[in-house]
Amino acid sequence: MRARLRISDESGGMAAARIVNSDIVRLWTIGGVNNIVRWIELLAAALFTLEVTGSGFAVAAVTAARSLPMLLVGALTGVLCDAIDRKRILIGGMAITAASSLAIALLAGTGAVQVWHIAAAAFVSGVVWSTDLSARRRMVGETAAAGMISRVIALDSLGGALTRMIGPMLGGIAYDLVGLGGAYACTTLLTLGNASLAWPIRHRQVTRPLSLARIPRELAEGVAAARREPVVLAVLAVTISMNLFAFSYSGVVAPIARLVFEVPTAVVGALAAAEPLGALFGGAVLART
Repeated sequence: MRARLRISDESGGMAAARIVNSDIVRLWTIGGVNNIVRWIELLAAALFTLEVTGSGFAVAAVTAARSLPMLLVGALTGVLCDAIDRKRILIGGMAITAASSLAIALLAGTGAVQVWHIAAAAFVSGVVWSTDLSARRRMVGETAAAGMISRVIALDSLGGALTRMIGPMLGGIAYDLVGLGGAYACTTLLTLGNASLAWPIRHRQVTRPLSLARIPRELAEGVAAARREPVVLAVLAVTISMNLFAFSYSGVVAPIARLVFEVPTAVVGALAAAEPLGALFGGAVLART
């Protein structure tokens, strides 16, 4: 009995060691911190836009500026991440994001910041964000040991859900304490520190020649394949419906919280964090069934 327990413990430890290594931990951390940065800036930008314009539509437009690049250039960034070293894209993207955040912090510090500055910075950060799945997430899979990819990706997704909850709460507190400039200064420092974590990462990548001409063909092939598979088509339909109708509230959380419920700024972040908290509970229930 004791021998069997010892063998089981040792095999469990070996499995854990295969799942977790320093490179994967760095990639998990980078993804989590980048997600926190994104949500801090989303909430700070929404609160500032609401204060300046008083318009819920303006808040939604600034929020949408960060998501729009995923639709416009998502396919292009995927091709680039297959042709260029993903580690370079990851570090370069964080450098661009840090520069964008620093620009807003400096403009806010001098009192010159305007809503269109916030929207432009959000769009730039959104372009960088569009590379996450094809760069950082692919690196997670490339770094994982054989047979452990699904577990590593699942844990990465769990980290994303946790940081979706932490980010808005920190964003509300930061905006309440240090304002727009302070919030963006914090995200600048977080992003720069995060970029330093990527330098030692080792990953395997087989690049292929860059061919922009294949993007339309591969998109058409993907649509044709989805139409042949009812399950895939149903998943796509649910995904599109959820993003169009269920998650559209995220851009107007700040206006509703401030104008309708008249809650303090810090509480706005707690309201925005309620949805990912519910997702965590729901995921835990589904995982146990």
